[in-house]
Amino acid sequence: MKNRCLGQKFQKSATQHKIYALFIGSEVRFVSFRRLPIITPIDEEGSDIREEADAVIDRAIVPALRANGYKHYIVAHRIIKPGRITNDIFTLIEICDLVIANLSYLKPNVMYELGARHATGKPIIHICNHKTGFPFDTADVRRIEYKNIIGGELPLIEKLTDAIRKAMSPEKLMDPINQAKSTKKTMNDAKKKQLIEKSAFKIEE
Repeated sequence: MKNRCLGQKFQKSATQHKIYALFIGSEVRFVSFRRLPIITPIDEEGSDIREEADAVIDRAIVPALRANGYKHYIVAHRIIKPGRITNDIFTLIEICDLVIANLSYLKPNVMYELGARHATGKPIIHICNHKTGFPFDTADVRRIEYKNIIGGELPLIEKLTDAIRKAMSPEKLMDPINQAKSTKKTMNDAKKKQLIEKSAFKIEE
């Protein structure tokens, strides 16, 4: 009973600090689950895109995470285990407190995972090669651009370090999906109807 009360006493505080309790026998151990998924372009091993994506992770993202106290990161193509990893990746994208997405080259896997993360309403940091051209529905998404990741990674590290710190602050980051949700909450039925009528195309008989 004493141990159960101890767990209940600290459960709320632990959750607020993103630390979860593991009940092991008569002990209560608190373990941090600060794992940050990285959404990144996946290309053939040895290709220019793959080498650039890996360099962004190793030379910029990891140092920025380290500066903010993170000790682990998750990236799909580096997971070595049997079976399907897709379900695991999407679960992690949904439950983790923060995600970094490299949108360079607009790879299908990146855009798919990006949409899944936006739907959660949780913080996400967007980065990309400065040459990346964006489709209209993501053109206004805030992002950190980089030019030369080999030998010129310092500016990206500094911007990422600051972005990670700000992303975990109480201020809510807004992406296109959650901007739409926020707008919907402030619209009455008449405005919703007006928007639908204005946007719809008539089907000719």
